[in-house]
Amino acid sequence: MGVVDEYEKPTRTVRIAKPAAAEKIADVETRLAIARIGDAGLDDPTPQLVLDLAAAKAEADETAMVFKFRALTGRELEGLKLAHPSKDPMLGFDTITFPPALLAVSCIQAGDADKLTSAEAKELWDTFSAGDCEALYAAAWGVSNTAHLRPFSVTDIDSPAQTSDLNSTTALLEVLDIASS
Repeated sequence: MGVVDEYEKPTRTVRIAKPAAAEKIADVETRLAIARIGDAGLDDPTPQLVLDLAAAKAEADETAMVFKFRALTGRELEGLKLAHPSKDPMLGFDTITFPPALLAVSCIQAGDADKLTSAEAKELWDTFSAGDCEALYAAAWGVSNTAHLRPFSVTDIDSPAQTSDLNSTTALLEVLDIASS
């Protein structure tokens, strides 16, 4: 089995809370913050508020709209950029048409559906709040443009350095055999 056969494209999931659920979380968080600076002589409401916050977050998760994006290959991403050229030569793609197209192409789950059509992505882009659109776009863009290297860990110091370990000064010094004992 070769390296290409072992590779799995990474995915990223975004959960967009429904407004009522988000407001409930914000309300409980506000009451919790106020309670934490309250009078020490009064009954402490924070234990119940912590439970209320956990319940509000669980409810928000259950009712959230879930979107899952899978990374595009370099060729697929470049092809998508070329399909949405910018009139501005300084930009790599059209900033109006490219984002919804990226959502449609990379989305592998949108709520109960297996994918997001181009028309649905455009409608979503024109309907959802700017913040929610940014969260979706950041996930779709990020999953294709982020290297998914194994993070360096302290336990690796005793073993030969890996390429991803070279971000660590200690590992780099050990590779160069300069580390002091």
